[in-house]
Amino acid sequence: VDSVDYKLEYLLREVKAIRSELKEINQSIDDINENGLKKEAVTIKKEMALDTSAYYVILASERDEFLAKRLFDKVKSKEDVKLTQNTLGTWYHVMLDEKMDMSSAIKMTLAKRKEGYSDCWWVTGKKLKIE
Repeated sequence: VDSVDYKLEYLLREVKAIRSELKEINQSIDDINENGLKKEAVTIKKEMALDTSAYYVILASERDEFLAKRLFDKVKSKEDVKLTQNTLGTWYHVMLDEKMDMSSAIKMTLAKRKEGYSDCWWVTGKKLKIE
């Protein structure tokens, strides 16, 4: 029963997040309709290649590139982040731009969750790529 409750709570959080994203998308569409399309390039730093022996902290992930870039734009003013993908190229991740050992990554993940990044997790550099 606890497992079912947990899953239902998780689904409700996801639905709320999706509703929030849809609101933002609708606002962006309204802004574009009113003001025209403004080209704002999202630059992905390529100077630092990912260290496959290091660990990284992922603040948030999105399947859709547009949503991931919007999330990246929001977070980059508060955190030093990069936009990465999983090795299959099916997910985009907003990742802290700091390589760590596993213990540090776990501690940082817990700290970032307390700061409000509820979907924060850590991963080895072997599972990520920068285009």
